[in-house]
Amino acid sequence: MVEEDEIDLRPYIAVLLRRWWLILGLAVAAAAIAAAVSLASPATYEASATVAIANLGTQPTPQAKAYLELATGQGVLEEVGKNLPTIGGETLTYDDLKSKLSASAGADPALVKLQARESDPRLAAEMATIWAQLFVRTARATFNGSAAVSEQVETQLKLARQELTTAEEELAGVQARDRTEVLQVELNTQRSVLAGLYSTRASLQVASQDVAALRDRLRRLDPGSPVSPGDDVAAILLQAAALVGSGGPSPQLQIPMGASEPTRTVGSLLAYVDRLAAAVDDKARATDKRIAALEAELTDLNNQYQRALAETAAATTRRDNARQVVKDLDLKAAQARAAAQEGAGQVRIVGDTTVPAEPLPRGTARNAAVAAMLGFMAALVAAFGRERLARRSAAPARSLPTPQAGVTDA
Repeated sequence: MVEEDEIDLRPYIAVLLRRWWLILGLAVAAAAIAAAVSLASPATYEASATVAIANLGTQPTPQAKAYLELATGQGVLEEVGKNLPTIGGETLTYDDLKSKLSASAGADPALVKLQARESDPRLAAEMATIWAQLFVRTARATFNGSAAVSEQVETQLKLARQELTTAEEELAGVQARDRTEVLQVELNTQRSVLAGLYSTRASLQVASQDVAALRDRLRRLDPGSPVSPGDDVAAILLQAAALVGSGGPSPQLQIPMGASEPTRTVGSLLAYVDRLAAAVDDKARATDKRIAALEAELTDLNNQYQRALAETAAATTRRDNARQVVKDLDLKAAQARAAAQEGAGQVRIVGDTTVPAEPLPRGTARNAAVAAMLGFMAALVAAFGRERLARRSAAPARSLPTPQAGVTDA
């Protein structure tokens, strides 16, 4: 059976006893140096600001880790450096601030604690305040989608109001040069005149037909025979009808009634009827020309009137549509603002940041203890190292065996 080898600690203890002064000295020296450095270092003050990223007691969306990464991100810290007063004429950079600023989640999942450390207590408080304000602003812009929607709707509302102002000005200009009422009066007047001309033309057409009938009958009679009372009365009635149709007396339409001609013949009456027919035809042609000219004028007036109505209607429609768009966007903007404010209220600074009155503990005893422990370990290594070197130097050098003298024969 093979017996286990026992570890003999006596050589190690002997080394420790012989080198105790080296071990103790190095440990005490390391502790003293650490304590001296700790006491000589400037005091550090810590100011903190608390930011609520959700309603208390609720889990934020996104998780608090995303807010912590945003708070200590390069973009936010660079903005903090830009907004802080310069120190020694230089602006603090991201590398300077990431060792001075730290963010941690609070006991409540809805809270984030921002801590700023600086040798000047007022600067530490100002640093924490500025950092909290920039963090809140950035978090709202990054994680609050309602704010982006509200900003977009506000932009649309601004443009819609500008369009409404333009539409109202355009409508005012159209109304200022509006001639629809004047055109309506002119149209009514010209239509009345045209109706009269249509009536005149109809009367002249009837008179022309009656004159042609009387003329045909007179041509079949003896020109020298006296006029019958019926034809005479017919001629007088035709003259009256022609006078009414022509709109007034005309020299060509007057029957010659002289004292020297007590009895008219068929020939004289036929001559008059011929003149009457020619005058009626001339009057009918003149009436047709007036009707054609008036119809063209009425068409132009009506076109002007319709264009004026269309222009006014179009401007009014644009104004009304612009009003409706502004009204709808006003309501939408109010809803978006309410949603944005509700979302923005979830990320807010809780309480005020105060100037720290007491510096952070220096940790002198802790630093000395740690240094003593490290010095003790280094001393052990040094002690055993020196012991080994001393043994090597004290060991006798091995010599080669000398040859023996030759053996002689007895």
